[in-house]
Amino acid sequence: MKKVNVFGLNVPVKRVDRVGEDDDLGEYKDGEILISNKVSKKDFMTVLLHECFHAVSHRLGYRQAIDSGEEEIIADSFATFLVENFDIKAKRVK
Repeated sequence: MKKVNVFGLNVPVKRVDRVGEDDDLGEYKDGEILISNKVSKKDFMTVLLHECFHAVSHRLGYRQAIDSGEEEIIADSFATFLVENFDIKAKRVK
């Protein structure tokens, strides 16, 4: 997967050695999703969906309505819910 479509905005998805100052697992920043190379194949989709929620939140303006702590809780909960209840597979992007 090289990008995700977030309501018409193509957001690049990049695997990197280090994410942010705290060496996080993932991050949505400056219009792209960064995912650490240390994320296992098993956990990749959960991290990707978590960061996709942040991208959606930014795109739709939700970040103006909720604080960052609440957004993290919602992103974690939403990603976990989707992975636990659905067999989600990434599409191949050309």
